[in-house]
Amino acid sequence: MAVIDLLQSFLFSFLLTLGLEYPVLLLFGIRDRKDLLLALPVNLLTNPAVVALFYLLRPLLPAPPLQLALETAVILAEWRLYHAFGRTIRRPLLLSLCANSFSYGAGLILQMI
Repeated sequence: MAVIDLLQSFLFSFLLTLGLEYPVLLLFGIRDRKDLLLALPVNLLTNPAVVALFYLLRPLLPAPPLQLALETAVILAEWRLYHAFGRTIRRPLLLSLCANSFSYGAGLILQMI
């Protein structure tokens, strides 16, 4: 995979994740501007790392268990970040679980199209 293709993949994945997870934040009633902006650094920390790890480990491990392990790690990391830095986020674990499940599921559907 060429470097430009990899960078495009990172950017597309990150922007798609944000586009899918922001509505989940709004559905959770999060209206505080700082909490909404918190999704940017939270996803900037987790999304590129997961994409990179997936590309690196995909030749060594079957995709479904690898994806499950990576998504579980993301949910736990984002939960801790939302819990530590969120001002009005009442259920950070549930938020992280729902946001990541939705974006992951939507990503699967988009891959099939």
